[in-house]
Order: sequence, then structure tokens, then C-alpha cells
Amino acid sequence: HAGPCIAMEANGLLDYFGTTVNMAARVQGTAGAGVVSMSESIVHDPLAASVLKPLQDKLSRQETRLKGLTGEFPIFFLRVADAS
Repeated sequence: HAGPCIAMEANGLLDYFGTTVNMAARVQGTAGAGVVSMSESIVHDPLAASVLKPLQDKLSRQETRLKGLTGEFPIFFLRVADAS
């Protein structure tokens, strides 16, 4: 996922906060073995789209509910390896 967030430094460590960070964590949690999950903001990003274009046969879309967020979100799944 991509979008705006708040970055804070405390005790020499950088941490990120906000809805974008929460959604990114939820999207990541939807991926199984051998799969990369991504939100619509990534799939439609021009740089990512150019990388994903030759992989269209391995890309699927599913409307998914994400914990702590209202509604369903289109999540895209890219099979990168066969899970065995």
C-alpha cells in the first residue's frame, strides 16, 4: 500500500503512524505462502504497473474486508511461487 503517513523519531528510532501504515499491515496480512498482496494504489502506480504487466496471468483481484477498516477493499494477489 502507499500513501501519506506520519513519521516520528524517538530514542534514535524512526517509526511510522497513520491509516496508510495500518492498511499496509492489513494488506500484507492477506498474503499466503508464495503470494505478494498489494492494494489498488500499488497496482495502478505507473512504475509498478510496468513491472506487473508481464505478470498479468499470475495476478488476481479480490474484494477483501480488512480488520479495523470499514468496507471492502480491492486487494491484488501475485503468485510468485507454488506453495507446497
